[in-house]
Amino acid sequence: MSIDAGANPKVVSERIGHASVAFTLATYVQRTGDLTREATTATTVTNLILGREEPEEG
Repeated sequence: MSIDAGANPKVVSERIGHASVAFTLATYVQRTGDLTREATTATTVTNLILGREEPEEG
């Protein structure tokens, strides 16, 4: 829940006592749909700032 709420995965991993952030992410991160949507939004904003056209969906 901490990662979903925006906490830094490294901090969460350390507090739980995991040996690596990769293990924490592989074990607890299930929300790929939200992550994909966030990445798409970030790309859209970047394109707007840089004056690039959005690729057509299809």
